[in-house]
Amino acid sequence: MEPVSSIRAQHQKLHLPALGILALDTSFPRIPGDVGCAATFASPVRYQTVAGATVDAFVHRGDERLLPPFIAAGRTLAAAGCIGITTTCGFLCRWQQALAAEVPVPVLTSPLLQLPAIERMLPRARAQGSSRIRPPI
Repeated sequence: MEPVSSIRAQHQKLHLPALGILALDTSFPRIPGDVGCAATFASPVRYQTVAGATVDAFVHRGDERLLPPFIAAGRTLAAAGCIGITTTCGFLCRWQQALAAEVPVPVLTSPLLQLPAIERMLPRARAQGSSRIRPPI
């Protein structure tokens, strides 16, 4: 299997569009596998950190004044050619509708937003949490 860095370099040579990633204003290390680490992706990504969007301000205090800067950051990523936007913090799902309405490319703030679609794909008994159906081992 080809290393991710080699695949990314090939994609950049092809000028493939990037995925935009809205990031909280944090400073902890991001390791491969984390959305906040560019090495996680084989395709191009572009980050936009929202100044002042600390874990305390955004997650703990729920500062609503941060919504306009997140919208502006999303628009900046779209203007830079990003074809879709995700986030480094699933708590941004509370602003999913507002961001999607204001940013001109698709926005997915949290993978948890996919749960209703996944539930609709499951057999009825499984979707309702039936104890008779066990996941395959």
